Amino acid sequence: MKLKPLIDDLKLDYINKNITDENFPYGEFQDGGDVTLFHPNRYMSSNDVTAAMENEGLRPATLHEMLIWAAENWNGEDWVIALGSVASLDGEQHVAFLDRFDTERGLYLVWRDYVWSGFCRFAAVRKSQSSETHTIKPSYPLNHQRNDKRDM
Repeated sequence: MKLKPLIDDLKLDYINKNITDENFPYGEFQDGGDVTLFHPNRYMSSNDVTAAMENEGLRPATLHEMLIWAAENWNGEDWVIALGSVASLDGEQHVAFLDRFDTERGLYLVWRDYVWSGFCRFAAVRKSQSSETHTIKPSYPLNHQRNDKRDM
């Protein structure tokens, strides 16, 4: 599944040039489950968000899953982050998110290792019986922490 048609469907004003099929390949663990928004409503690191999702039987949605969901469900304003797809760019791990900045709706990249603000929402997928039997091997170290705490 290619990103371009999924992105085109959203009619965004801005798309980060590094959001490509090469940087965010379609993965084998995308089971097409229903995407929901996970809203912890407090500051949390990416690792803490992922752990909290796990506790609720969820996993982070991939970029492809988030874009499919967004075509019919995104309100065009909230920050919605896809922690399930990570791109390595210039030695840093990045994730994609949807946002509205002023009047511009866009698809942006940000460092994965942020401490996210309480207003952020995360695209998540309920784990199915079949997906729980697979081991997802992330392309980033799960114990890597960034010390700078940005207001995201």
